[in-house]
Amino acid sequence: MSTVSPPTPSVPRLVVPGAALLLFISSFLPWYHATATMAGMSESAHQNGWHQIGPVIWILAILVIAFSVVGLLGVLPLDQQRTDLVTVGLSALTILFGVATWSVTA
Repeated sequence: MSTVSPPTPSVPRLVVPGAALLLFISSFLPWYHATATMAGMSESAHQNGWHQIGPVIWILAILVIAFSVVGLLGVLPLDQQRTDLVTVGLSALTILFGVATWSVTA
């Protein structure tokens, strides 16, 4: 008896959740650090992605990761084209919110 193996995912279908995961992990790292010394007193502060951009973008990045992985596993009742379309839409929303937030805070 022969078994049918599931098709191997293409490179873009692996890159999108990987890039979103990298973005999410980098959000916890300090993005910049500032120290000021005046009259013998020193003050220091740092900002990470959660302070700088806000949680909406990171929630969207988590959704991109989750939907991509669930689509790769094939547990959704959607065909591959619809899964890819939703993944692209979530990725575009993440970029749109990121650019909008960056332009307001810059």
